[in-house]
Amino acid sequence: MGSSALSWGIRGLSLLVLCLVQVIGSEPGISTTGLALLLLVLGIPHGAADHLIFRARHPERQWQGQRWKFLGFYSLLVVLYGLLWHAFPAVAFLVFLAVSVYHFGQSYGEGGMASQLAWGSFVLLFPVVLHYPEAAPIIERMVGATLAISEPERIIVCGMLIAANVALPLWKGTEQRATGQEIARRLLDLALLTALYLSTDLLLGFGLFFLLWHSVPAAAAQWRYLHRRTVVVDVRGYLRELLPLTLGAVGTLGGLYLWIAGGRGAQIDLGVVFMLVSLITLPHALLIDRVYR
Repeated sequence: MGSSALSWGIRGLSLLVLCLVQVIGSEPGISTTGLALLLLVLGIPHGAADHLIFRARHPERQWQGQRWKFLGFYSLLVVLYGLLWHAFPAVAFLVFLAVSVYHFGQSYGEGGMASQLAWGSFVLLFPVVLHYPEAAPIIERMVGATLAISEPERIIVCGMLIAANVALPLWKGTEQRATGQEIARRLLDLALLTALYLSTDLLLGFGLFFLLWHSVPAAAAQWRYLHRRTVVVDVRGYLRELLPLTLGAVGTLGGLYLWIAGGRGAQIDLGVVFMLVSLITLPHALLIDRVYR
């Protein structure tokens, strides 16, 4: 995340949330609804700038023709990935994990590839393994099977994820060793998120990470990228550009959700939610990769 004012603001907010959780406790009953709202309110809009990023890759005079290429790229990946979920859900689930680990690690931006993958693995897998009894029904809904993990195995995996994020920033391999300040920030972030995950349930902890540590910095990075390339001039114009795709994505995914899980009662089916989110995560991650290169 670097050392910008935004990064330190996120760390400060995380510490404040952590203190509040210790005082008032975590309410598991609000987590499902809260996570769904976070995905809608922040997850989709921060991906709704993808057409602008694609546009920034091409001269303005070419955009009228290139927009159809963008729509074709997105639609084809979504359809093919949806078919993969239908035919081979376990494979699709592994692809979703791999893409998410890479995307979260890259957006964090500290260290080389190995260090970023270690971070992406930690922020995604640590809460899942730590709170595996909560995660198991969601995974079962997504892949049709549950992997049994014993408590000792969960402890070992969590320990390995933490150890990798302590060791890799110190390791001098193909990339230059991190500075003392970078290592200190990495350890601070690791401690903050570990404490947050330990203090909350699965969905609330991951929702807070997704809100504070991923969506907000990602939106800021996208804004800087687009502003430097004069695709958007001011924040108001940027938000206006996001609105059509945000509404379209919410309407489309909402309709698909009602079609797939409409008969499952009032309880939100998070397995279906994550499968639908994965459909736009894949093209988003491939496209946003250009922002960080």
